[in-house]
Amino acid sequence: MTATSFERGLGLAPGVTLHRFVHPYFDANAWLVANDAHAVLIDTASNGDEDGARVADFVARSGRALFAVIVSHGHPDVFFGVNALRARFPAARFLVARPEIADDVVAMADTMERYGMLPSPALSPTNLDYRALFEVMPPEGVTLPGSASVTLRPWVTSAPSEFTRLTCLWMEAAQTLFASDLAYNHVHAWAGLGVDRAALVSWLGLLDELIAAHPGPEIRVITGHGPATDGNVLLAQRAYVGDLLALLDAGVRGEALEARMAARYPGHAGTGFQLHMTGTNPAWEALAAPRPAHEPSQETA
Repeated sequence: MTATSFERGLGLAPGVTLHRFVHPYFDANAWLVANDAHAVLIDTASNGDEDGARVADFVARSGRALFAVIVSHGHPDVFFGVNALRARFPAARFLVARPEIADDVVAMADTMERYGMLPSPALSPTNLDYRALFEVMPPEGVTLPGSASVTLRPWVTSAPSEFTRLTCLWMEAAQTLFASDLAYNHVHAWAGLGVDRAALVSWLGLLDELIAAHPGPEIRVITGHGPATDGNVLLAQRAYVGDLLALLDAGVRGEALEARMAARYPGHAGTGFQLHMTGTNPAWEALAAPRPAHEPSQETA
């Protein structure tokens, strides 16, 4: 699926399909869960209002009524499209799993504005009341109108990992897990600003929780970055985070860290952005002297 076409999509359940919009720079996804009449969008894969307008075009091409937009966490590529989407689809609901996620969005937008990185004044918390825009999902999730069996049930991470908190979504009838940014599929994971060693350790634990809840490769997994895949991606992501942690504990930093991870995962996208930001993360310089290192895993995603 590309931003310029609307294909049949992947079948999730009888009469329900999954469609992917991809931001070409971040390999970030917006996922559209749709039946014949209605749709739910997960994340916005946007770096500003222009990208948001492209996502809105993508939704409009589907011919479905947009019921809701679920924002999984407070990274900019996840929420920067909401302004364009709300203008295009005023009847759509904008949902977060917890009020704290709206707070995360406000804090991120405020920080980016303070450092001159906000792509549009319209995305400033001064001009867009994110807390008023977002509704909190009920714990049991939301159901796609017209498809009573398809409910997106949220699970919010209990500790910082790739971000302060992430929302995963389980669709029981479709045996499909949206893993948010806990898992990347053949894309280097973000471990830049905001991620420290403790977050990497908790990331491993959170992946263990997901693996225990959804063991085996049989389920479909859709990630924040990369194409749809199966449950093995959770194991692959655990290996990736473990490899990064092992290299950091061995004292590998900067360009050497980037080179080692790129060599270990040669097929991964995101070397110029996500991996570079990981390599230049100042949190690593604050780490103590190298710990006794365990050998990095030979498993690749």
